[in-house]
Amino acid sequence: MNSHVKGTLMKYASITRILSPLAIAAIIAACSGGDAGDTDTTTPPPATQPTGQSAAAASAAAIDEIGDYRLTMPAVRRWYEAQAHVYRAIGKNPELVDELEMLGQVSDIDEMEAHFDGIPEWRDAVGEAGLDMRDYAAILITLYHAKAVDEAIQSGADRAQVTANQQVDPANLEFVEQNRDELERLERELAELGGGRGGAME
Repeated sequence: MNSHVKGTLMKYASITRILSPLAIAAIIAACSGGDAGDTDTTTPPPATQPTGQSAAAASAAAIDEIGDYRLTMPAVRRWYEAQAHVYRAIGKNPELVDELEMLGQVSDIDEMEAHFDGIPEWRDAVGEAGLDMRDYAAILITLYHAKAVDEAIQSGADRAQVTANQQVDPANLEFVEQNRDELERLERELAELGGGRGGAME
């Protein structure tokens, strides 16, 4: 595996890595009346990731598009399974790796659905997990949004205020809060696979 493929896989190896520190800082700042630049972040995000106020706005706009989508653990597990199949497909065809950049641009669900549905290997990987491409995009965006808000709350933002300001569905936030251990396990497994430590990417 060449260094570009491995580096890109490591960058997008899990939803946690898609969440930029500045995006979390922007959510906290929005709820405190401050500025995202006032919050110290030691790891600047990649240029292709949503950052600062734009990340929070993009996430909220995408959530508006999918309406009342509710996260469930069976659906989330299928998303992680789909992503594992995607990484294995990339292992067979490294030219697909640059398509991962789209995962850091969660601003338009229709664009994401259309983009990945047009890639046969991606479509097949998602279908193998029992999802259609709309579900794949909806789960990613909804989980991204809820995890970002949860991270902001854990970093000191007021729960009621950040929930209202970011328009996160309370049920999805509670899902993330109640399933942190399982989500962390799924994240670790996917990160290991994406990082090549699971053997499937070599």
